[in-house]
Amino acid sequence: MPTTPTIRFFYAVPVFLLACGGVLGLRSLLFGANLTAGHRAEPTLPSADLTIYYHERRPYYFADGDRVGGLVVENAAKALENAGIPFRWAPLPPARQLQLIKTNAVACGAIGWFATEERLRFAQFTDTIYQDEPFVALTRIDNPRLRAGMSVVDVLKDPDLTLLVKDAYSYGGTLDQLMTELQPRSTRTPVDNAAMVRMVGAGRADYFFVAPEEARELLAPDSPAYTAFHVVELAGIPRGATRHLMFSRAVSPAIIDRLNDALRRAAPTAIGGEP
Repeated sequence: MPTTPTIRFFYAVPVFLLACGGVLGLRSLLFGANLTAGHRAEPTLPSADLTIYYHERRPYYFADGDRVGGLVVENAAKALENAGIPFRWAPLPPARQLQLIKTNAVACGAIGWFATEERLRFAQFTDTIYQDEPFVALTRIDNPRLRAGMSVVDVLKDPDLTLLVKDAYSYGGTLDQLMTELQPRSTRTPVDNAAMVRMVGAGRADYFFVAPEEARELLAPDSPAYTAFHVVELAGIPRGATRHLMFSRAVSPAIIDRLNDALRRAAPTAIGGEP
C-alpha cells in the first residue's frame, strides 16, 4: 500500500530528530558540553599562578641562577607554600611594581613593601614577613660631619649635608615623617644601593639611610667600598620597619587570609631583625 504524504511526514520527523541528536552528541564529545548558539566552546585553561614581583636588593631578594632567594623571600615563599597558594616570581623595578599594583587591573603581588598609609588606600598587605634592624647612615669614612651618636634630627637639619633618597621607597613611618617635616637638602635617584654608594663616593651626596642587613652586603671585606665607607648609628632612629607582601585589590581577600594564617603558624621564626 503506498505511503501517504502524512504518514511519510510522521516517519521522517523521528529520523530527523535522531540524526540531530547524534550530531549534537558528537559535538558535545568533541567540544565539551558548554555550547552556546553560534559559538564553539573554548577549552578550559588552568588558572595562572599568582605572580609576585621582586627586584634585586641583597640580602632581601635576589636572583641566583634560576632560584630567587633572600632573607625576605625565604619567609614569604614558605608562607605561600604552607598556605597552598601557587605562585611564581617575576623581576620588575620597584616603581613599576607600585604602578602596576596601584592600577588594580591585574591580580598580582610584590614582596618586601612597607605598609604606609598612602599604600593602604589602594593595596592589600599581609601580616609582617620580616622586620628590619634600625636604619643607619652610610657615608664616606672621611666625612667628619657624620659621627656616631648624633641625633638623626640634627643630621637632617644640617644644610651642609646632602641626603640621597631612593625613588618610590619608604624609609618607615618615623624617617618618612622627619624628612617631610624637616625638608633636608636632598637628591633623589632611581638606582640601586650599589650605585648609590658610587654616587656618595663621587660627592653627589653625603649619605643615605640603609638597613644594617644591606650595609653588611655593601661593605663586605671583598667590596671596593670596604675601606672607603662606613656606617654611622644615629640617635632617634626607632626599630626597623616591618616588610609585607603587597597585593593589588584584584587578589581575593581569602588569599590574604590564608597567607596570614600561615605566617601566624610560623611566628616568631619568620620575623628578622631585633626581637
